[in-house]
Amino acid sequence: MIWILENNEENLSAEIKQWLAFAKQKLDEVATLKQLANKENLSDSLQKLIKNSEAQANKKTATLIHNQKVKQRVAVLTAKDDQRESSFPTRQKLQKNALNLPLFPTTTIGSFPQTKEVRSWRANFKKGNLSVDEYNVLLEKRNQRYYRIPRTHRS
Repeated sequence: MIWILENNEENLSAEIKQWLAFAKQKLDEVATLKQLANKENLSDSLQKLIKNSEAQANKKTATLIHNQKVKQRVAVLTAKDDQRESSFPTRQKLQKNALNLPLFPTTTIGSFPQTKEVRSWRANFKKGNLSVDEYNVLLEKRNQRYYRIPRTHRS
């Protein structure tokens, strides 16, 4: 199934769609400009021009993209607001003490096979059917096979 954004009202509202021009619309706009320049099909071309002008005017005041609270917050910003209160070494030391991370912190997110079993545990955890502890125990047992290092190689 081909997903076409310009025809998908669920993902692209009519309000937003009127402000955009996809390839087909761009070609139509160019043809309309040509007609206007050559004074051809003026009635239709002028209607398209008016409709486009209205859409652009609507965009300038649309509450969907113009949030007064954001505008008020931006209006009071100063040059000082993009400066940190402390230097990087100071922040680094505070973070090190607060987070207590190893020298090379890593995660295992996405590193292990996501079997049907693991996905079902995750789904049950998200539904509240498993506690955090139960979920972690299941994952720990499952992942231990990936952590095992032969005894001959341990120090």
